[in-house]
Amino acid sequence: MMDTQFWNALEDLAARHQIKIDKPRGSKHAQIANLTYPVDYGYLDGTRSKRGGGVELYMGTLGNLNVTGVISMLDLSDYGSTMKLLIGCSAQEMADAVAVEKRGGVAATLIVRNPG
Repeated sequence: MMDTQFWNALEDLAARHQIKIDKPRGSKHAQIANLTYPVDYGYLDGTRSKRGGGVELYMGTLGNLNVTGVISMLDLSDYGSTMKLLIGCSAQEMADAVAVEKRGGVAATLIVRNPG
């Protein structure tokens, strides 16, 4: 069963804050060798996450600002958790983004808004 309140809250959050892309598609990760961002990566300006920065996100190429999914993660080294938004992402872009997050000691899963 889809929780519309959850998804509506995410839509509202994304609509109220400017998207800042600080790692465009094809950018190399500053600290992880051989990691290239397959999808634009950034954050929502004026928000904050548990890690101290803005709410993180991947921005796809569908050409809209709809929240298409989220990635939920657990860092097994320190048991910290986080969630990243997927905005305007195709199914392939969502799969590529979650693959980036599943690296060295991080458990990650994809939650799709309207799986079908």
